[in-house]
Amino acid sequence: MSFFYDPIHNQMKAFCFTAMIAVFQLICTGIIKAQPTQNQLNSESDGVQELDSSTYETWDAATSQWIGNHKSVYTYNADGNLLTQIAYNYDNGAKQWIVSGKMKNTYDTNGNLVLYVVYQWDVTTSRWIGYTKSDYSYDNNGNKTLEFSYIWDKTMKKWVGSHKYERKYDANGNNILYISYNWDTTLNKWISDIKNESNYDANDNIILDFTYHWNPDTRSWIVYRKSERIYDNNGNQTLIISYRWDTVANQWYNDGKTEFAYDANEKVTLWINYFFDIVTGKWSPLFKDEMAYNETGKQILYQNFYWDATINQWIGYNKYEYNYETNVNQIRYIFYMDKTSYQWVLHSKEVYNFDTNGNETMSVWYNWHENTSQWIAVQRYTNYYSENPIDNIISENKMNVYPNPASEYIVFDVTNISESATVELFDNQGKKVLEEKLPVTGQISISHLAKGYYLYRINNSGIVYKGKIIAQ
Repeated sequence: MSFFYDPIHNQMKAFCFTAMIAVFQLICTGIIKAQPTQNQLNSESDGVQELDSSTYETWDAATSQWIGNHKSVYTYNADGNLLTQIAYNYDNGAKQWIVSGKMKNTYDTNGNLVLYVVYQWDVTTSRWIGYTKSDYSYDNNGNKTLEFSYIWDKTMKKWVGSHKYERKYDANGNNILYISYNWDTTLNKWISDIKNESNYDANDNIILDFTYHWNPDTRSWIVYRKSERIYDNNGNQTLIISYRWDTVANQWYNDGKTEFAYDANEKVTLWINYFFDIVTGKWSPLFKDEMAYNETGKQILYQNFYWDATINQWIGYNKYEYNYETNVNQIRYIFYMDKTSYQWVLHSKEVYNFDTNGNETMSVWYNWHENTSQWIAVQRYTNYYSENPIDNIISENKMNVYPNPASEYIVFDVTNISESATVELFDNQGKKVLEEKLPVTGQISISHLAKGYYLYRINNSGIVYKGKIIAQ
């Protein structure tokens, strides 16, 4: 099964088995909440609501109707922590939902996720079969220090190690050390893979980090990259320079550079990425992103460009325009650059509907048909909600994040955020990839993250902010 991306919310949307794992783990972390007590759509209640179930459908042009594809149903405990997710595929022949996967969670007395297990449904034996699992350990401050991941070996009928991650923190809760390991099935032991060390200034901003690879021959860590970061007087990151280590010459060489610009409200409006040309000995441009915002601070424009060295100019390749029609209707238009005319061409749009509580109830993707000058529906994602008395959940549009997408860093609007706030990032498999104290500048580095979609969670003295970002 494939899955699609909801770019306005920076979220993967699908219910194939792999995508079900992602959704489940994100719910486990509190990014998404679920409860199967009711099945309301567009509820007008004043109480806080949580996601009960979700369906994904595709438009059948031949029959002019929506066809069911995937569905997930969620349950959680009295503390609001997700316990299970059951995923289904729609059987068009039998006209019914067929169960495909299940996931279960376990928490400690502090509400920390300590174990999640994913199962597949075996239609031959009518039994749940293990698929993957992870368990976690935490320090006294609630920082995740250790994670083990396993996969189920169907032949040996047992859990086999896959990955291990270790993290260490300073007195301020900053992540200063990260080490990843892979399980060697031949040696039956964990083998070191990557290590990252981070240094911070007095404002808890990362100013220097080093990345190492493990050399199994010398059984030692080999440094291969470092990054230096510079900030302006307002704490905004203005420059990142990365270097690579030359093992032959035993010295650092320029590798990449990113420059940032901000508007009067300290929102990033421009970032330019360069690589160092060893032939010319100069920095050469690679990519550029431009952003614009309306008077309320909402993003209304995002444009991507690449540098064409042949004609020495920037060439656009993606453009996104945001239209906030009402509180219950938001639209994002997507354009591509025509390489012949060098004009932006409308390609598709996404329409998002929300209820009066700010819950997204439906999103629909359309493609623009140039020959008929009409919008053609492609796919639809529908959310159903149930009442739940959980307080202090802040809608993601209350927290501004920029640049987004980003490659080196992201900045959270820390207005009214306490100095003790913490930030967590989760990948599209639901695994936590970053956890640290949120700096007073609101800026965190993501340069070490792989390209993809991530969800953030900020805990500010019990108030939780949630949303999505893209690392590119």
